Amino acid sequence: MEPTPSTPPDQQPENVSKPWLQPPPAPQTEERRESERRKDFRRSDIPDALMDRMFDLNEQTLALRRKELNWRNIKFTLIGGFFLITTLWYMVSFQEIRNKLEITGPYAAQVLLTGDIGPGGPIAIDRVENQLDSAFKDARATCVLLVINSPGGTPVQAGLIHDRVLHLKEKHKKKTIVLARDYMASGGYMIGVAGDQIYADGSSIIGSIGVISASFGFQDVLPKVGIERRVLAAGSSKNGGDPFVKQNAEHTDKMRGILDTMHQQFISKVKTGRGDRLKASDEVLFNADVWTGSRAVELGLIDGLKDAPSVLAEDCGVEQVKDYSKRDFLTTLTQRFGSAVRALQHPNFY
Repeated sequence: MEPTPSTPPDQQPENVSKPWLQPPPAPQTEERRESERRKDFRRSDIPDALMDRMFDLNEQTLALRRKELNWRNIKFTLIGGFFLITTLWYMVSFQEIRNKLEITGPYAAQVLLTGDIGPGGPIAIDRVENQLDSAFKDARATCVLLVINSPGGTPVQAGLIHDRVLHLKEKHKKKTIVLARDYMASGGYMIGVAGDQIYADGSSIIGSIGVISASFGFQDVLPKVGIERRVLAAGSSKNGGDPFVKQNAEHTDKMRGILDTMHQQFISKVKTGRGDRLKASDEVLFNADVWTGSRAVELGLIDGLKDAPSVLAEDCGVEQVKDYSKRDFLTTLTQRFGSAVRALQHPNFY
């Protein structure tokens, strides 16, 4: 046989002399991998059709097993989560029930008003009305203690709560003491003047007897970006507060009149609640300024500087409180957890 002439190296294709230039092998598809896997298990004495059927049944069984295991894991997770939440809920609820059952002697009915005042917020008439009703109806309570920590909010909600406290105080003939925390300003102070006495810390922020309305003006923005504003309105004042047009003097004067009316209503509530205990002129007291608790005592806005134990002992004649404040589960749980962590960090302090 004649030898086959070899191709000279300089005439061989470039990809033969340089294997790294050869294209990578095509990736195997799932079907091909499955076919090769089955080929390793095939037997010559069993027909291929029967082997394929056995493979299919085995895969179906494995799929059902995986599904069963997944559902079992989900079921155990749900059951475990349910028992965990139930246990945490029981721990929080049991602590609150135990606190109430441990009160054997006289006590003060306490309601905490913490946060901003407004509809849907932590301090709103819909949220605190039942708490106030329960506290004032408690025949065993020697007095009602309103603990306020609020920078203010909407005058309507503050006014509604203020009026509700006055109504319940008159109906149940219950002495009402107000204790300010960090803030008792604006709407928070409006609620506070419904109490018989008001106390605070020397550094508490008290006052802000005023009303404010704020907005923005964007009248120069739209022309710069090529946008034309088109508004149709029925009524000359309907579009008075549009932030995309220049401020209307007539609308501004009208809004000032509304704010002045609200301010006078606020002042009237303060004068009715504090009476001759006020020790400064209207220009000083009602210019929306704020003061520390120490200065507020000098101005007659509050009656003194006391902490909770002093108020309970001196004004209510008790040492214990029954809290009627409604707090959601997560907030209560977070507070309990934080207290536990602090106790672990500082075991000698409680």
